[in-house]
Amino acid sequence: MNSGEWKHDPRLAGMDPVKLQYIEKIAAQVSSQSKTEILPTLLSLQAEARKNNISFTDQETTLLISIITSDMPPDEKKKVKMLHFWAKKLAARSS
Repeated sequence: MNSGEWKHDPRLAGMDPVKLQYIEKIAAQVSSQSKTEILPTLLSLQAEARKNNISFTDQETTLLISIITSDMPPDEKKKVKMLHFWAKKLAARSS
C-alpha cells in the first residue's frame, strides 16, 4: 500500500483516535527502516504502548495486518502473518 494510503481505509473509521495516532507513529518510524530494523522497533513500540495503556484487540490487529499487507506479494504476507502469530504467542506467555 502506498505511504499514507492506509489512513483512508474505511474499515478504520470506528477505531479509537488515540489508537489511530499511535498507528501513524508506528508507520512513520517503520517506513524508513530496513527489514532487519523493523522487528526491534515494533517490539519497542509495543512496550511503549503497554506502558501508556494502549492495546489493540485481536480484531483490530487482524484488520491492521490486512490493510498493511494488502499490496504485498504472497511470500511477504506470509512472513508478516507468521510474525503476528509468534508475537501473539510471546504476548500470551508474558501475560
